[in-house]
Formats: sequence, C-alpha cells, structure tokens
Amino acid sequence: MKWILALLLRLNLNGAQENSEYKNIIIDENQCDNFLRYHEIDLYYKMDFNYKGEINEFIAENLMVILKSNLYDFDLGEEILNKVDFQLINIEDYSLTIKFDNKPHERLLKNTLIKSFDVFLFNYDKLEVIKEYILKNFWIPKELLNSEKNIIFNYIKNNFRKEFNNICINNIFLNNEKDFFEYLDIKKIEKNYVVLNFLNNTQFIIMIKEQ
Repeated sequence: MKWILALLLRLNLNGAQENSEYKNIIIDENQCDNFLRYHEIDLYYKMDFNYKGEINEFIAENLMVILKSNLYDFDLGEEILNKVDFQLINIEDYSLTIKFDNKPHERLLKNTLIKSFDVFLFNYDKLEVIKEYILKNFWIPKELLNSEKNIIFNYIKNNFRKEFNNICINNIFLNNEKDFFEYLDIKKIEKNYVVLNFLNNTQFIIMIKEQ
C-alpha cells in the first residue's frame, strides 16, 4: 500500500499524530490503558546519517526518545511513560515489539501489555541536492509539451527512473526504501517546465527543452 504511505508522508512526517478522542481530556488510568492497548500508533523518527551502526541498533539506542517524541503528541502519552516501564522485545523489518508493565506502586495498566509498532525512520535534509540535480540533468523534449500527463510521466519514468532512485538513495532516507520514483507524480505542466510532487511536500522542476 505504498500510495497510502506516500500520502501520509506528504501530509506530515514530523512525528505528530492527531486523534481528537485522546486530546484535551481528563486523564484517568482506564483511558490510558485503553489508549495504549487498543490505539494503533506509528512511530516516526529522524534518522542520523552520521550513525555508523546497524539500523536496529540505532532504533534500540534511541527507543526512549522515539517513544517520547511520538506519544507526547497525545495528552495521555506523558502520563503513560511516567507510570510504566517498557522493555524492547524484538526489532524486525522496522517493526518493534515492546512489553509494558506498571512501575512499582502504579496501576495504570490492567496487566502486562505486549504491543507492536511500525517505525518510520526518515531524513530529508538533502532534498535540495536532489532538486538541484534534477534541474540540471533531467529534461523533457518540447515535442511532448501538449501531450497528456501520463505520456509525459512515462517519458520521465523510462528515461530517468534509475538515475532518480540512485540520487535519492544517496541523499535521503526512508526505512529500506529503494524505489523512490514511486512517490513522484506530476503536479502541473507549464510552457517551459514540469512540476513534480514528491515526499515532504517537496516539488521538483524538470525543464522542457528542444532536442
């Protein structure tokens, strides 16, 4: 369901997750237990390009920060992390399994909870590098100017997909993604250029030129 992920990442990839059911409410233990037990929570965190270890090690070393930066977006999140202990059970293919237990003398959870989370590591710091590369090296022949969007997009796909993926893999990060071209689509076609939508509300420009 890559198109769903693409939509989510275009709309928001800063860890914020809104859910009115758990915002601005009077916090009690039963609500905290229900929230953690039944609410689906995805975890977003910025990958450090300077990290030299394995991805799973990076996740494990930053687990507390990852949980805080995501759960604190909910009114219940801080209360939960203050009153429960957690233990990382497993990391596999960007999926975490975590065991939660009450801290001593706390009764926030009805019983031990083992819960899985999907984690999305990302780093878009070098999007400008990609934008400049495309502007300098990609182009569309002028004869296609009046063509339908799908024809122009197929031209881009057939001529630049591999090159685009390579430049993305070297400059941005999104879990184990290798086919970043799947997140591209045409926003509009102008007289001298084509505008493409990409992740993180980014737009790329490909010039239209004479062959």
